[in-house]
Amino acid sequence: MRAAIYTRVSTNDQSPEMRISDLRQYCMQRSFDIYKEYLDKGISRTKDSRPALNELMADAKREGLMRYCAGDLTGCKINQASHHST
Repeated sequence: MRAAIYTRVSTNDQSPEMRISDLRQYCMQRSFDIYKEYLDKGISRTKDSRPALNELMADAKREGLMRYCAGDLTGCKINQASHHST
């Protein structure tokens, strides 16, 4: 199954590498084929518009992605796969 990885960090000083690595591992353990990785850096989660998230949603609709794995570094431990309906 194809999946996309999305992560976000609030400031440009934060490194998303650890979270991305965790999400890659999560996908590998479930035999998900990673379609693409999306990163919003320096974007608050309170923003209504996040460029990489918007791109992910557009790609999901166009490419028929069935799952996405999302995570951020705000203290929330989001490390899950979710269905995305197209």
